[in-house]
Amino acid sequence: MIDAFNGPFGKIVAGLIAEGQSEPAVLQEFFERWVSPRRNATIADLQRGKDAGELGSDTEPELLNDAIFGAIYYRMLLRSGPLTRRFGEELVEQVILGHRSGSAHK
Repeated sequence: MIDAFNGPFGKIVAGLIAEGQSEPAVLQEFFERWVSPRRNATIADLQRGKDAGELGSDTEPELLNDAIFGAIYYRMLLRSGPLTRRFGEELVEQVILGHRSGSAHK
């Protein structure tokens, strides 16, 4: 996704999100066709990790998903820092690290 957001597709996504601010139907269509299927798959993966005991029992898969992807969209839209594979890997590691089963994350 990061590679795609760094190319022409990222400009299209940014444009759709911008247009969706005044045209809610555009944003809804983008969410239903692009975001939702990926979001649901990631949440399901995180839930499987929780069910398998890899993540803490108090882990909220939807919240973890939003923490990860929210940061990616933030960098893509606002260009607050480089959107690189390394950023993505470190982001996932940091977000998941605090939710590993048995970790001291509180």
